[in-house]
Amino acid sequence: MRVLSEAAGVPLRIVMQTEIGHTNIQTSGSTLEEMVSELRVEPQTTKVPLTEEERAYDPLKSSSIIPWHYDSYPYVCVIMLSVTDGMLGGETYIKTGDGVPMKVEGPSLGYGVILQGGEVEHLAARCMGVKERISTITSFCADIPGAYDSSHITNVRYYSDRPTLYKQWTEFRLEKMKREIDSLLNEIAASPTLYDVRRVQRFAQDQIAYLKRTSHQLVPHEDMESVIEKLGGDAIRDARKLWAKAEMLEDFGEQVASVTPSDWMPGSELWIDLVKTQMAIQAGKTIESQRGRFKWTRDRPFCMGDELLRQGLPEVFLSWLDATGLLAVVKS
Repeated sequence: MRVLSEAAGVPLRIVMQTEIGHTNIQTSGSTLEEMVSELRVEPQTTKVPLTEEERAYDPLKSSSIIPWHYDSYPYVCVIMLSVTDGMLGGETYIKTGDGVPMKVEGPSLGYGVILQGGEVEHLAARCMGVKERISTITSFCADIPGAYDSSHITNVRYYSDRPTLYKQWTEFRLEKMKREIDSLLNEIAASPTLYDVRRVQRFAQDQIAYLKRTSHQLVPHEDMESVIEKLGGDAIRDARKLWAKAEMLEDFGEQVASVTPSDWMPGSELWIDLVKTQMAIQAGKTIESQRGRFKWTRDRPFCMGDELLRQGLPEVFLSWLDATGLLAVVKS
């Protein structure tokens, strides 16, 4: 941990056991069974001849192995488990502050790279010229009292063992909160008096918001199962694409406005969250989201669909989109 923390420039802590050794595998196989059958104990060194089309491969214009995305956690360490000699592609591309893609060369066999993947949008380029590309990823957060933790479980919730994931997620978040409380408590105990009451008030508000983000990520099991059974995991993964298609429909605004708190999830705090985000947008503030920070510049009102995706709740979003009547149209 010391070496990783020094490389990252901040003290790091492993998020939770589930996120130790998350492994990405690319082989020539098109199914899980084919991919498993192609794996060997030792890294493969066989080169694969490249076609002219493959030599001209541009991940920014063609398909990538993992498209543009944000990771679920602030920091990741990616360790390469394959021989990279002769490998074309396989790099990570990140978007800089002005949105321009920049290539980050991948590590060679046995080496790793640390990326602030929860804060920087990035993609993984498809690799060619070799029989396999295997990398393992462990996720971290900053072990600093008061540091904002952008962690979420949106990316892994729909395919993980949810009871285990939810247990570890809740423990991770509550333990971090406990450390935050202990840190402030020790500071207050060391002082004979307390003058900065506003700091305590800000601390309380931060912890309330932190707990809300923690609980909102725990989409009830029955709701998850209902969405997966009805729409499949692909719909959850492609929720933003479905939303983009819905926005193009002529009656989009009318259908979105037709769903009110009395029609869908009455009494849910999500409606309050929506109003708060709308107020922040009107005030010109930068908004936190599951996909980084943003300012709303669209020429339409920010609506519940945007709020649910902002919070990283595609499963709940699909339920709401279904209530608007738009889901049936974009899925047809």
